[in-house]
Amino acid sequence: MSDAELYRQRAAHLRRFAEEAPNRAVRDQFLSVAAQYDKLVQRAEQRAAAERQERQVAAQYDKLVQRAEQRAAAERQERQQGCEETSQRAS
Repeated sequence: MSDAELYRQRAAHLRRFAEEAPNRAVRDQFLSVAAQYDKLVQRAEQRAAAERQERQVAAQYDKLVQRAEQRAAAERQERQQGCEETSQRAS
């Protein structure tokens, strides 16, 4: 269960308690804490979205680095083959 889901459940639970509260002051306390959980839900959802974005960017980085390394290796191999051909012609 994600943090956001947990907070959402707790807020709903507090709202149910508020419906059965013996007086307005107690009801208001339950609703106040439920509202705080609602804010936590928003923050947890934002954090989860940022983490997803971070994973996507990291994956893009990994792919780009891998491609760059492959290109560099291919270029080194081509240069090495070119050097070998040049030295074979010179002999």
